[in-house]
Amino acid sequence: MDFTSIVAIDGPAGSGKSSVGRAVAQYLGYGFLPTGSYYRAFAFLLDQTKDLDSQLDSFISSVRNDLDPYNSGFNVHIDDSPFFGSSGISASSRNIASELNNPEITSKTAAVARNKSVRVRLNEYFRKLCSESIYPAIVLEGRDATTVIAPNARVKIFLTASLVKRAARRSEQLSSEPPNSVLEALRQRDEADNAVTDFLSDDSSRITLDTSDLTFSESVARVLEVIEQAGMPFVSDKWVGENADVLAASGELGATVVIVGRPNVGKSALVNCILGRREAVVENRPGVTRDRVVYPAFWAGRPFTLVDTGGWECDAEGLDAEVVAQAEIGMSIADIIIFVVDVQHGPVSTDAVIARNLQRQNKPIFLVANKADNASSDSDVAQFWSLGLGQPYACSATHGRGVADLMDIVMQSAQVHTPSFCSGAPRVALIGRPNVGKSSLINQLTNSRRAIVDDLAGTTRDPLDALAVIGDKSWLFVDTAGLRRKFKSQKGADFYAYLRATTVLRRTEIALLLLDASHAITEQDVRIAEMVVESGRALVIAINKWDLLDEERRYWLEREIDNTFFRFAWAPRVNISARTGRGVKQLATALQTALTNWNTRLNTARVNHFLQRITREQPHPTRGGRRPRILFASQTGVAPPTFTLFTTGFLEPTYRRFLQKSIRSQHSFTGSPIILSVKIRASRNR
Repeated sequence: MDFTSIVAIDGPAGSGKSSVGRAVAQYLGYGFLPTGSYYRAFAFLLDQTKDLDSQLDSFISSVRNDLDPYNSGFNVHIDDSPFFGSSGISASSRNIASELNNPEITSKTAAVARNKSVRVRLNEYFRKLCSESIYPAIVLEGRDATTVIAPNARVKIFLTASLVKRAARRSEQLSSEPPNSVLEALRQRDEADNAVTDFLSDDSSRITLDTSDLTFSESVARVLEVIEQAGMPFVSDKWVGENADVLAASGELGATVVIVGRPNVGKSALVNCILGRREAVVENRPGVTRDRVVYPAFWAGRPFTLVDTGGWECDAEGLDAEVVAQAEIGMSIADIIIFVVDVQHGPVSTDAVIARNLQRQNKPIFLVANKADNASSDSDVAQFWSLGLGQPYACSATHGRGVADLMDIVMQSAQVHTPSFCSGAPRVALIGRPNVGKSSLINQLTNSRRAIVDDLAGTTRDPLDALAVIGDKSWLFVDTAGLRRKFKSQKGADFYAYLRATTVLRRTEIALLLLDASHAITEQDVRIAEMVVESGRALVIAINKWDLLDEERRYWLEREIDNTFFRFAWAPRVNISARTGRGVKQLATALQTALTNWNTRLNTARVNHFLQRITREQPHPTRGGRRPRILFASQTGVAPPTFTLFTTGFLEPTYRRFLQKSIRSQHSFTGSPIILSVKIRASRNR
């Protein structure tokens, strides 16, 4: 992402930067970065009795807010930071958006924003967010947006209004505050902002828009006009198509609805009917659509991603085979599938083949009997019950008949189908190579056929969540597709499986790595364990199919695991049989131990006393005539446990590993990785 893809909006407090910027981003399909929300969140959590810089470090590493313009929340992951406990927030994560606009926080925010070092650090972070965004363009909003963060932005707008108008708008937002009080607060805020050098910077390339006499809609329209004159486009279908799988995995465009079917049944016509405009090419011949084409869409005010696929044909070869492959990939990234058939031709053999494939998907599937142009065709719809996909819905994409009713039901399903990661139960990602028994374990844990199980590797393509009770505790297990080959060399469906597995890891507390006892331990198993540690998740290793081994093979397999996983010796191991249920109940103890240690915090005095003793007994080797010393140590984070060492010099990797092992000897941290962060004290001039 370069500055030519940024729309930067600046302006005084209460000028409408945030609300206008968000609306513009939603309209154009851009990402949205409201920098003021970060200042407010930091002010909300700030402890005046503690060091500002260390709190800012922790805040930047703890806050989570993607650039989705439809996400109005602001989530702070409390457990990632040591200082949040003083704020009175006890939950592991909490949406604090509704609490950021009260007058007390506004006052604290103004003081924080005037701190030069805070602005420098946060501005660096904002640039990083922009550079890492998957959006092709971003609306960046805030006081430093046009002058400091993105001075070379393609479009720079200074949004302003009279003090009276701004006070009236802010008073309307804060109904509990009297207008005169809001006016005085804004006046004081303007005076304070006028003392900040960066805010005073002027730029002749910046366009000033005075919205005093404009409604909200008119203000949005003026900003859109400026952007259009600058030549910045809507989000192109080409970009969305190229990034569809990333977008679907991250949920940036809402639920993903994929339309599949054999050639010339009216899939593209249905796409156009849903979108309300002619986007997809429609001709009365088969094979017009070949690639997956992705469209940002809305229904009843809710965003979702609509994917049109090429016609599915049996025993396809050459280019037709590529079309089928694209349709399969579309199904792999789908949250919901619409299967279109032709009521005028009735069920054909290809429809039956597609139906059997869809029955393996474990997703909501809607069977649509298209070309039912009038009521007389409805009697022919019933014959599609034979496909085994449930009720067929009669519709005519050409005339719009029945499409609205269909989409109402589809979007209700999208709301129900969206996986919930807000359950109070701890979240466990089931991860491993293909065909090691992850889906079988899900079925054993839930005592049901929750996931499809087949000897064919790669049956599971999408994360599948299931709530299970082991002993007296509930756990939310998320089954992921098997990860094969080196991650960087993955293509096609394997890449999408890896992408979704990493997304699940970020949203869970524990990873349960399954190994197959009937096969040798592979380098890929080790890579997956490394991926878990790099993500900072707790780790438990389960060796499945243990019941298939004799005593001698069990002995040598344990030795093999000891040697191969020596870097993960801290991870508890449980021998199980997902098929029979042997040892499965023992997983509860291992998972609880890992989760407890993942959230453990040690007393600072205890940490320092222990490290002082260790470094006396085994000091760091001398390098260049100097021996670095550890001046002070503190555990600065949990989930995973993170220790910060303040030293007089660089600590070599071997010595850091020695310290990690020493810390584990004092407190095992079984099941949890631990992180050592070293901060070198600046040399002092004598």
